[in-house]
Amino acid sequence: MLKRTTKTFVLVLLAEVVIVAGIVLVSQDMAMREYPPLVGAAAPVVGFALLAAPIVLAVVLPGIAPRWTTRVLREGRQAPAIVLANDVLKGIGGYEGENAWVELPARVQPEGEPPFEASVKCRLSQSLALSAGTQVAVKYDARDRRKVVLVGDLPALFKARVNT
Repeated sequence: MLKRTTKTFVLVLLAEVVIVAGIVLVSQDMAMREYPPLVGAAAPVVGFALLAAPIVLAVVLPGIAPRWTTRVLREGRQAPAIVLANDVLKGIGGYEGENAWVELPARVQPEGEPPFEASVKCRLSQSLALSAGTQVAVKYDARDRRKVVLVGDLPALFKARVNT
């Protein structure tokens, strides 16, 4: 999770540098030419919107479910899985932010098929209820076993943790 946060920060910082450079170039051009008053008044608003866009996207995008998760939850095969590790927020005292999508390593054990390891997509709030060794229900795409989603609400996940 920390690597993803650092990567996001670097990408937002790079986007902001490019946008500021663009704003400086446009400002210099506007100072040398005569533009209608509406263009001059709109320029700061457009500049602010461009500066805010990467930050807004970095905050909003992690909370949006990947498109395939809805399909897998609706049509996927259900199977038990064992959480192999949970390093989400490791070393962090607390978190009060977006209920982002995270991945946990797990061993999926479909009935009548060999088990396989995959990264299970789940919400941050769900991941906090899980620890290594917890058995959970997942749904997976039979055609693409990389697409695995955790099934269950928080009370069910806490109950699974207690029973493990």
